[in-house]
Amino acid sequence: MVYHPRTCDLVIGASCSDIYRLNLDQGRFMTPLPSCSPAVNALHVNPAHHLLGCAGNDGVVECWDLRANTSAGKIDVEAALAQYRKQQVSP
Repeated sequence: MVYHPRTCDLVIGASCSDIYRLNLDQGRFMTPLPSCSPAVNALHVNPAHHLLGCAGNDGVVECWDLRANTSAGKIDVEAALAQYRKQQVSP
């Protein structure tokens, strides 16, 4: 769970692909964001550019721009780490 100060949203990850948002200014739930991960384990708001980072249980980190309610991008950290380790072992 994390607070997004620009939108006054309390953002909640769960054991499903939806990212729930409770707008504390309006006092109502907003439309959930559809994550690419089957479950969202961790959330963080970057203080510099206010993107919401969501870490899924499948090793994918996805960033959201809550001003437009769109995904700004995603990276499969688990696959990138496996590829890095493979390169370190090969001569």
